[in-house]
Amino acid sequence: MIKYFILIQLFWINPVDRDGQDMKITHKDGRPLFFISQSHCYDHVVKNYKELKNFIKKYYKKKAKIKQILCVPKLKN
Repeated sequence: MIKYFILIQLFWINPVDRDGQDMKITHKDGRPLFFISQSHCYDHVVKNYKELKNFIKKYYKKKAKIKQILCVPKLKN
């Protein structure tokens, strides 16, 4: 079964501050965060958009904003 996770692509306010292009969200409150379908993943994103936005703002200290949010399949290792 394919599992999906949240991938947030970022827009950097100052390109010099750029320390990565994407933020992979795989946990919430210390627990794994995966979805059984892409639609379940997007439902979660819609319901928790404000929380995701605030997380990015705090984590990157207002140096990056959300460019887009994707729900992508987890590749097997």
